[in-house]
Amino acid sequence: MSKNSASRPDAAVTLRRCLGNFATGVAIVTYDGPDGPRGLTVNSFTSVSLDPPLVLICVGINSRAAGLLPGASFAVNFLHARQGECARHFAGRASLTFELEWRRESGSPLLADSLAWLACEPWSVHEAGDHLIVLGRVVEFGAGDEDPLCFFRGAFQQFPPLSMSPSRA
Repeated sequence: MSKNSASRPDAAVTLRRCLGNFATGVAIVTYDGPDGPRGLTVNSFTSVSLDPPLVLICVGINSRAAGLLPGASFAVNFLHARQGECARHFAGRASLTFELEWRRESGSPLLADSLAWLACEPWSVHEAGDHLIVLGRVVEFGAGDEDPLCFFRGAFQQFPPLSMSPSRA
């Protein structure tokens, strides 16, 4: 295993490559923009608290979303294994070859087809280097029955098919 220093000039690239070894789920954060629903692909998502129900996302400080999300309602849409193209679109890396369908369960726009979703009201925002940490209070949620889309070493991955039945102790 090689060791690197975070103070080297090329450390950001090397650190990004290192962090890519942590497999994550993929989510689209959706919110209302001035011209209709908007979204951005994130893999920096975490459940923070169950009481109160809080989650956090990280948003690049120079992104369009950073100017709109603080103080706004938003939704977190977890993607299923067949939604790689959708994730690439909202990451700004591809154009959709299909019509994107939206729906609303609460105040925020939701993707019509997702693995699960959380509708959130703003809780707090914190500056952290080149990102904003946005905390939201979950006000509604729902889940489907698909396999997740994952991100590992810079590419979308899929788990082998998973069973939704609970494990037996």
